[in-house]
Amino acid sequence: MSPRRIKPAIATPSLERGGCEKVFEEKISGVVRKRPQLEKLLGEVRKGDVLVVTRLDRIARSTAELLIIAERFKRKEPAYSLG
Repeated sequence: MSPRRIKPAIATPSLERGGCEKVFEEKISGVVRKRPQLEKLLGEVRKGDVLVVTRLDRIARSTAELLIIAERFKRKEPAYSLG
């Protein structure tokens, strides 16, 4: 999440009320290529998990990056929800 656009203090409780058991939150600028929380999420997601993304621009910075991330998720077979 970008601290300037979506405040974690607002988004996180909303996600938790929606049933999310675990919330991954980046606390670095979007221009930084290394995203440790995204890598952690990619490592932990399993078949049957539901991935909830508040906005697509929160998980990827471009369409090309989104396609790469989606391919990595596809191998793990989670469900998706854009909320």
